[in-house]
Order: sequence, then C-alpha cells, then structure tokens
Amino acid sequence: MWPDAVGTTLVIGRTRPTGVHVRTSWTTAPTTLPRHAPALAVLQGTSAVLRRGWLQHAEREVRAPDGRLAPRGPGELLRTCLVAAVVEAAHRHDDDPSAVGPALDALWLALQERRGAREREAVGPVPPPGVRDLRARDLARWNDAPGRSHEDVLGLVDQAARRVQAELDRLGPASLTTHPAEPVPSAR
Repeated sequence: MWPDAVGTTLVIGRTRPTGVHVRTSWTTAPTTLPRHAPALAVLQGTSAVLRRGWLQHAEREVRAPDGRLAPRGPGELLRTCLVAAVVEAAHRHDDDPSAVGPALDALWLALQERRGAREREAVGPVPPPGVRDLRARDLARWNDAPGRSHEDVLGLVDQAARRVQAELDRLGPASLTTHPAEPVPSAR
C-alpha cells in the first residue's frame, strides 16, 4: 500500500538494532482527487496531440528543422502513439515528470473497463513504478494492435477523461482540498 492510497492510515513498524521499535504512519487524504485535476488536463492535452496525428509501432514522428522526418529530436511534432501523446501533453501541461502518471493510470483503468473489468475509480491510487511501467507497455501494445484505429485511441482518451470528470463532478469541488501525506515518525 502506498502513502497516498484512498483514505488510509499506513503504519510501518520496524525494530532497530538497538531494540527500539519505530512506527511511521501516514494519514492521507480521504480521496485521491488531487490527482484528478492534473489527469484531466493531461488527458485533454493528449486528445489534442493525437488529433494532430497518430501512429503505431513507433513513439513519435518529428519534422526536423532541415525538413527530414525523425523519430525524436527538435522540430515539429507530427504524429505520436498513445503513450508518447500522454508524455507530450504532460510536458506541455507541467514540467514535472510526475504529471504523466495520473493520466496513464486513468487511461489504463479505462482500458480495463473496456476489457470488461468493473473499474470503480477513474484514477485510482498511485501504483508502484514497476506497475506503472507495465501499464504503459500494455497501453502501447493496445495502441499497436492490428486493426486498431485512430478513432479507437481517441475514444479511449475521451472515455478516460469522461470517467475522471464524472468522479470530480460526483464528489464536488470541496473534495479537491488536499491533505498531503506526511510521514509522522514516533518511537515506541
């Protein structure tokens, strides 16, 4: 369980070599809604990036200043895959690299809903880094699947954005107040 999981208090106990038992606890916000607003902004940006151009089996296509097409580097971004579009939109929204995470989580949960899972949360708690990497790879495989269309990809982004917006609407603006998770060590 991670410290920003929904409405939990996490207590970690360990015994130091001196025999003193140290407890660390986090009291977290009752919801993860502080992740929803950035997720929604990045998803809206992702849609705009994908509407410009989409591709499969590559991250991006850029027109370099000299006119050549390249997979990366400076120049005009022409087309991206789903995951690269999220990264691009997050970069445009906020220079903080962690802005990508909530949008990827929302997309992956929307994809699971399409696959028949009953996903209750639009963004969910923060997954461990390895899990998020696996989710990004799953989204990339889904993007690259034979028969996948540009409309399918835009539809998934729109579905994720609608789910996030619906959760924000349901819980209301008062739920956007944050109570940051702070570790509070105490010796026993």
